[in-house]
Amino acid sequence: MVYDGTKWGLNDSLWVPGFPLPTVDTMLRAVTYDTVMSDFDIGDCFLNFVLQETLQSLCRVDLTKYFGEGDILWERWVQAAMGLKSSPYQAVQAIMVAKEIALGDRKDPKNSFRWDEVKLNLLGSSTYDPSLPWVFKIRWSDGKIAADLFIYVDNGRVTASNKLECKRATRQAASRLNGLGIQEAARKRRWGSQNPGAWAGPLVKTTEDSVSVFVSQEKWDKTKLQVKQIVEELSGSTLGSLKHKPLERKRGFLIYVTRTYPTMRAPQFGEYAVRG
Repeated sequence: MVYDGTKWGLNDSLWVPGFPLPTVDTMLRAVTYDTVMSDFDIGDCFLNFVLQETLQSLCRVDLTKYFGEGDILWERWVQAAMGLKSSPYQAVQAIMVAKEIALGDRKDPKNSFRWDEVKLNLLGSSTYDPSLPWVFKIRWSDGKIAADLFIYVDNGRVTASNKLECKRATRQAASRLNGLGIQEAARKRRWGSQNPGAWAGPLVKTTEDSVSVFVSQEKWDKTKLQVKQIVEELSGSTLGSLKHKPLERKRGFLIYVTRTYPTMRAPQFGEYAVRG
């Protein structure tokens, strides 16, 4: 079945607040040179969440032509739908609540995500260590950075200090999400690795002595091509002659790239170099 919430006309009557999403910098709070990472995916993301009653009454599908048998037949759409303006906000809001349940009690010794203290490793302090994140959670039992969970819409990433701990933490997070009725697509899991692939755009790789953040060669080639196209379009033309929609799509893609390489952005007041 194919459906498109943008065609209903309902979006014109809906208002949805803005909301933040995590970036690769968010995840780097739990990453150091020996960190292992795994990924999981929330299947059919929007369909895991039920629409409010007031919206359900407005999201109806006319099936009279196919199953009416002489009578008028309407069915209500009851799940968050693709193309419906409220769906991203509703899904992300619910997943953030579910994340707290997946993380569990931080003081429980059996909890894979247990932690005891938030450490500050700030520039200018006498104990500053450039090999560690600026803010991170540790366990007193072994002094390691605690396992953690980060979710970008429907893509979850688990970080831990070794593969076994990463596997247990991933299983805990996925199981608790499933228990809440949020389906985790187990077939899409990527198990613990120091080079797991992309998450929220960039790739993060850890080795024995470094943490690297970069984009794939394919995305880098696309970046150069898009910048070249913009320069060519500007040559001998006025700014107003640029086509808005293609430029908007290019901007959306380039935002991912500049998050990975912040020095590509025009420097802002108070901005300084991130951990290398």
